[in-house]
Amino acid sequence: MKASIFELKENNKKNYENLCAFLFEMDPSLGAPARKLSNPGALGLGGFGAAVIIFQLHSLGYVGIGPTMWTAIVLGGLMQLIAGLHEFKTGNNFGYAAFNIFGGLWFCFGLIVLGKQFNWYELPRTDMGMLLIVFTLFTFLFLYPAANIDMALFSTFAVLFIGFVFGDIAHFVDFKPLDVISCLCFIVGGLLSWYIMAHVIFLDIFKKDILPVGAPPLTTLMNRRHANPAGQSMRNEQHA
Repeated sequence: MKASIFELKENNKKNYENLCAFLFEMDPSLGAPARKLSNPGALGLGGFGAAVIIFQLHSLGYVGIGPTMWTAIVLGGLMQLIAGLHEFKTGNNFGYAAFNIFGGLWFCFGLIVLGKQFNWYELPRTDMGMLLIVFTLFTFLFLYPAANIDMALFSTFAVLFIGFVFGDIAHFVDFKPLDVISCLCFIVGGLLSWYIMAHVIFLDIFKKDILPVGAPPLTTLMNRRHANPAGQSMRNEQHA
């Protein structure tokens, strides 16, 4: 039977397609497998990492306003929004929320810089400080779910959270080292996001985990707590 179907596929494509349609109508499970889709996380993480690193290099005085503004709008904003909308199709609420909200933040950063260049408004450091506080809280909300996904993602959000905290303080306290620490934390966060992006790409290309992202830290912690309960009981009896 299989040989006959292959022969039909080679010699009469039209009849082969009709047969496939008939079989699918009889049993939908016989339909062709879903086509492969790309992981939108690779796009979002790549754009996020580039925007974060360029923006911090600008804050440290190494990059001008032009590349910073457009990187924020295109790579940080647009690319993450595209990734977020595709995460919606996959049913990934974590990626959908993170990429879209952070993408919106990067659009805001780029447009704030643009408005400042055109002198549309004054921009006190405390105003930016309040914006950063809002996203410090937002980033904090993602720490717990990230800890249930993998170590690399949790580390990324943890470093970003620390960077936000130092950035918050730096916008209300005139102490330059706080700005530098915040920038360095964000750069590390950007590099970690690139690492996760590379993990996704390498895994797809080479079909093996060349760049591991690590087990979820909460899972690891819970496993250690519940490991060897008999040994723990023996130690308790000895102390008793």
